[in-house]
Amino acid sequence: MGRGTGRLCVLAAGLILWTTPAWPDETCTLYRIATVDMGIDAGGRMTVPMTVGGQTVNMLVDTGGLDTMLSESVVASLGLHKSRIWNTRITIYGGTPVEFFAEAHDISFGGLKAASMKFLVLPEERARSGIGGLLAPDILRAYDDDFDFANGKFSLFSPDHCKGRVVYWTKNPVVAKIDIAIDASGHIRLPVTIDGREVRLTFDTGAEDTTMSLDQAEDLFGFDEKSPDLKVVDGEGDNAIYQYPFKTLTFGGDDTGRVTVNNPHIYLTPRSVSKLSDAESGLLGMGILRQLHLYISYKEHRIFVSPASAN
Repeated sequence: MGRGTGRLCVLAAGLILWTTPAWPDETCTLYRIATVDMGIDAGGRMTVPMTVGGQTVNMLVDTGGLDTMLSESVVASLGLHKSRIWNTRITIYGGTPVEFFAEAHDISFGGLKAASMKFLVLPEERARSGIGGLLAPDILRAYDDDFDFANGKFSLFSPDHCKGRVVYWTKNPVVAKIDIAIDASGHIRLPVTIDGREVRLTFDTGAEDTTMSLDQAEDLFGFDEKSPDLKVVDGEGDNAIYQYPFKTLTFGGDDTGRVTVNNPHIYLTPRSVSKLSDAESGLLGMGILRQLHLYISYKEHRIFVSPASAN
């Protein structure tokens, strides 16, 4: 679904109602709080099941989203009352306004339970077929998030553990450890190296593909629209979307561990199409992310990355 903008303090107090114990960090033990099976939708994005009011809802995991949402159709099927959001402006990717929230009851996710919880209401025109809502950073950032694509599992871990002691899934020493920036909305930016040039991208599981600003790519890699290697894949003229035969996208470096994705598919888009701000370089989307095992420690401001198949 991608990123959103807005001031969200109006709902924040009602969104995290799941309680978890404060485990003693001196044990250095990881505590898995919840785990669910993940699915992949038609666009290659990750979904997980959440039970709301006795109904199973297929939620898109959206690290680039705002607050957790339910679609209008799910809100209607549960018979929930929609309340208008006053004194704040919330928009999601593409400029679509979010104007309502609804309070639901009897929520369960991977063994976690909440008696009630407030959800933003996702406009139906932005809810793709089979997706009943979005699981967003308001909940994700309260835990460590573990994306195990090889085994089709998504888990939440307690953030209370010894620093850096999180790599449980592999004995392979080659795990990239990457420092990340987290903004006020919980959105993650991290450095990657594309064909030897560092770029900071927004980590976005709600994006199908990895995208980058066409203007920035031209500056960094020294090509322009006339380059024979730059191919139009959609649109035309000033709205054309391109691909370029990049060779590698690398996480980490010599001091932090290095994990490389070869021949990464990266779409180069003008800002008029991508709607990226001038401060943003692009989005790191699911086309690349699902080739990896990813563990996000929001508390440490760090992501741990290995190939998905590492064991």
